[in-house]
Amino acid sequence: MEHTNILGDTITNDTFIRGIFGHIIGNERPIIVSLAGNPDNLNISEWIEQTGMASNSLVQSNQNSYVSLATFRPDNNGKYHQQKKQFAALFAVILNDVGGQVPLERIGLAPSWVIETAKNNFQIGFILASPIMDSALAERLLEAIVDAGLTTLENENPYLQLG
Repeated sequence: MEHTNILGDTITNDTFIRGIFGHIIGNERPIIVSLAGNPDNLNISEWIEQTGMASNSLVQSNQNSYVSLATFRPDNNGKYHQQKKQFAALFAVILNDVGGQVPLERIGLAPSWVIETAKNNFQIGFILASPIMDSALAERLLEAIVDAGLTTLENENPYLQLG
């Protein structure tokens, strides 16, 4: 899928995801979840969880795709899961429902990206200058953002909020 930024440049999903993570060294990977259809009408078991950097085979233009903003290490069986015990690093944070439940005037920093998710309702993202590799610190940052009322919590598991 391609998107156009405010300058008129075309941005692919691959370019967007590589812009967040750069070139990851080692075995840590972001989690990419894709599904066909309306996510509100599907059971979580119907979601397809994949790992790796985005590519045409991982992010399909005909599916809804979501990427974690953190990377994760594989378990002992080489499988990746978006779980605290496999957390490697947090690369970015997002603010949801800005312009809707969260007043736009409350945002004081220039974002790395803005996505309009509904009319006058935005997801705003901030790429961190350096990834946070301490899971407790990443969790405290996410909790502070929620406690400050700068985002709505879409999931009760903070490690799912990492993406």
